[in-house]
Amino acid sequence: MNEIIEKSSVSLPVRLNISAPSWTKQFKDQKSYNCYSREGMTDLKIARTFDKIKISEERHNEAKAALDHFLKLSSVPVSMGVFREVFKLVNGAISNSLSREIFNFRIKALYSIFADYPACIFTQEIARKIAKLNIFFPSAKEIESVLDEAKEDLESEISNLQSIVGNDFYTKEDQLREQMELQAKRRERQEQKEEDERRHRINRLNAITKPLDDLNKVIQEAMENYIPANPMEMNSQELIKVFTEQMNQIN
Repeated sequence: MNEIIEKSSVSLPVRLNISAPSWTKQFKDQKSYNCYSREGMTDLKIARTFDKIKISEERHNEAKAALDHFLKLSSVPVSMGVFREVFKLVNGAISNSLSREIFNFRIKALYSIFADYPACIFTQEIARKIAKLNIFFPSAKEIESVLDEAKEDLESEISNLQSIVGNDFYTKEDQLREQMELQAKRRERQEQKEEDERRHRINRLNAITKPLDDLNKVIQEAMENYIPANPMEMNSQELIKVFTEQMNQIN
């Protein structure tokens, strides 16, 4: 029977015990981080002026704090003590565990490969996933697949937070400016509406008076074309008779 490896004083977290604010997950899986979809953005303050999602200054600060925390944790490489503790759990969980001598030899070799991985991903949950890979102590390739997945999840959170922090956000001055811009647009729309109504009234009046204008034009032309050659020699009754006869010929 294999020799039991001594218990370590290193305490591992159950799982990666860091998470961004829940609302930041709404930004994931978007095609573009600088023009977010409005679907599901119920927790966010949306700027409609520039047709682009903007978050409040409070939300921006929350994301910035989470990002700083993630970056700090991700920059700390795993220590030998933490690394050894993870694989002690693995060795104890598999069916064919290694002896102390072989375990120590394997750990030194594996640590030289994975020493630059962030310490925060080495948790009891990671140990459980690695232990489930094989009934024997896992190979470096098998271990790498699990650690890389955890590392990619961490990098994805960081990337998402960086995109949010880099996006525009509201300040009180932004809110005041947007209110003024919206008021100006409302005034502009109202003025345009009034101008359109005025033009519509003028067009209707023109349509109503057009027959009268046409009649006046015809009368004017008739008077110019049918004035007698000697109107000064005719009395008023004769002139009226001449114009009446000409007017009766107008359709």
